[in-house]
Amino acid sequence: MIQDELKYCGKKVYIDEHALIINPEHVEIGDYSYISAFVKIIGSRNGTKIGRYNHWASFSSVMGGEGVVTGDYISISSHCLFVTSSENYYESLAGTVPSRFKVYEKGKIVLRDHVILGANTTVLPSVTLYEGGATGAFTLVNEDLAPWRLYCGYPARLLQVREKDRILAAAEQFSSGGSA
Repeated sequence: MIQDELKYCGKKVYIDEHALIINPEHVEIGDYSYISAFVKIIGSRNGTKIGRYNHWASFSSVMGGEGVVTGDYISISSHCLFVTSSENYYESLAGTVPSRFKVYEKGKIVLRDHVILGANTTVLPSVTLYEGGATGAFTLVNEDLAPWRLYCGYPARLLQVREKDRILAAAEQFSSGGSA
């Protein structure tokens, strides 16, 4: 059972038998989180930590070796891609050449509490989505996103402000009397 191989596994964590976690000894998953079928997560020595009440939908992936850290109450829709390491196309020699001929863009990706990613969102290295940030479907996140804003597009553009007070009140109500 993959839960037994994780660095940390919280209470009532569900990981579908068809999810793939590479280097599970570097992965932490918080309470009440749900990892759907065909999710692929590569654990990183730099830290791969999934908070509490996270849902990762099918076919979402963490690629590269720099790690992803998420807060609590996170929704990752299907086919989202976290690219923590990528070749720099301006300076790199392509193909299967030794790494000394390649230049990489690398960096941990961070999602603060209450982040929602729409289907097919791609997040590039060294990006932080601040508390309450959200993306619509097919959004490319190539720079940090401000808190409590909804972004859409390639690249991400501000669409509207999210209802911070309403969302935080619901979270408070849930945490004080809700159950999972």
